[in-house]
Amino acid sequence: MAARADQKDNADYQKVVRLYASRAVQDEVRRTSNGTAHHVELPAADLQAEVERIQKQLRR
Repeated sequence: MAARADQKDNADYQKVVRLYASRAVQDEVRRTSNGTAHHVELPAADLQAEVERIQKQLRR
């Protein structure tokens, strides 16, 4: 999930993030994805760098 900087304190968004990060939801995500999905929290800059790294690998 991502939000614009001006929405980072939006209470509704924060509630969704807390719910999604709950153990019950994460267990179900892992179960339904056969263990291929994992919850990761990254700052936006780190996430962008990771996306660029993966895109570079895919272009090879």
